[in-house]
Amino acid sequence: MQHAPHPENERIGLILGQRFKIESHLRTGGIGTLYLAQDLHQNQWAVIKTLRLHNLGSKTKALFRRFQREGKILSDCEHPCIVKVIAYDFFDDTLPYIALEHIDGITLREYLNRFPVGLPINRFLPLMKQFCSAVNRIHAQGIIHRDIKPNNMMVQLLDQKLRLKLLDFGLILIERTIGQGAETRLTQKGQLLGTPAYMSPEQCRGEATTQESDIYNLGLIAYELLTGHPAIEGLTMQRLIDNQIEKMPTPLVEKRGDVSTRMSEAIMKALSKQPSQRYHSAKNFWEALKA
Repeated sequence: MQHAPHPENERIGLILGQRFKIESHLRTGGIGTLYLAQDLHQNQWAVIKTLRLHNLGSKTKALFRRFQREGKILSDCEHPCIVKVIAYDFFDDTLPYIALEHIDGITLREYLNRFPVGLPINRFLPLMKQFCSAVNRIHAQGIIHRDIKPNNMMVQLLDQKLRLKLLDFGLILIERTIGQGAETRLTQKGQLLGTPAYMSPEQCRGEATTQESDIYNLGLIAYELLTGHPAIEGLTMQRLIDNQIEKMPTPLVEKRGDVSTRMSEAIMKALSKQPSQRYHSAKNFWEALKA
């Protein structure tokens, strides 16, 4: 008995925008699908990310124009530690995609797995410097990422130095395209946009996110880089969300003897449950960390 081919595989071989030839299906996630493609203009690999939208109806043309506008903002967000947006367009009337540079490296999650009790300080600080610089750049463009997590960052070894790359602007592009209060559904009813282990308390409550929400993300990842485990954990999804809203992690100075009091305090400030009590920029967070 033959099985019908998956829609993801049916797109293999397609050429998008007379430029990107889809070579293989990488993976499918909650809001889209990733493909490996050949950039025929630049003779290099690219990653195509489709973004799943539902029930567009009469809004298609307006959303198409807004998608193009927001894609332009992301493509202007150039930084050595941010994956480059190469192009943005539509497969058809309902399936937008973005083309991103292909990064030859491993995810930050895979890299962190090599250090089960946390990174040495001399590896932690260079990565956090790049991380804060990348987030500072997207905030300067008026963009809130909202989905910063170890799987959304890549680590490369270039000239014997670690280079961090912040990935995945799919959630940003969809949210900014659709806007607040739109009827269009991104996911099935009841699903979360984001990963609770890396969501701010206000995001867990379904409230508006701000730059300070990304600062909370920075604090979560800084904590995990130094301990080897997430700052906030829970045995169930609901418990994890509740802990993210209410529970503070053990101060780092109590977990590692080589973490200074000032560095521990900086990370705990970034993890404040109230946005107003956190740093208001990634630059300020980095300055406190390196101090």
